[in-house]
Amino acid sequence: MLKYPVKNKYGIDIEISKIAVKMHQQLLTRIDTNDYDAYYRCFYNPTGDDSIKVEAYDYENDIYVDILTDISKDLSIFFTVADDASTGNGITFTKGCELYVIANLDNIYANEGRADQRIQSDVVQVLNNIATIAGMEITGIEEGETIFDGLAYIKKYNNMQPYHVFKVNLDISYELLKCI
Repeated sequence: MLKYPVKNKYGIDIEISKIAVKMHQQLLTRIDTNDYDAYYRCFYNPTGDDSIKVEAYDYENDIYVDILTDISKDLSIFFTVADDASTGNGITFTKGCELYVIANLDNIYANEGRADQRIQSDVVQVLNNIATIAGMEITGIEEGETIFDGLAYIKKYNNMQPYHVFKVNLDISYELLKCI
């Protein structure tokens, strides 16, 4: 399920929303579960113990919701966005973004064993299918628990069977002045 949609989307939130909706539609045709959470743009927020939480903003209740300390779904995905953007013309901007994926492989691909490359393939194929819709380019993939360095999360999702964790690095272009 897509959670916490952004109200009054501007700039990069428009593009992330497009990607999240299309990912949701297309990825569910490739995996064997409906136990799935997808979040739009999430934020790195400091905690009191020098770590960082990844939180989604719940617009209806006006609160931040920690999304990494209780991941009980077969598949969870979320986006984070770099602080800095580049531009060549002051109209179109580009930011680095990360799409994090936490998958319970046993539940998504039953009887396939360690299907870590399959989930990566499915995610990348979906991203490539929607790249032209959203002005997006894949720049790399990182995997393993080090993708969460410095972030508060439950260690059981540490890239050991049945879990696979990875992130897809993206460059997303957007018009800052655009609103929907």
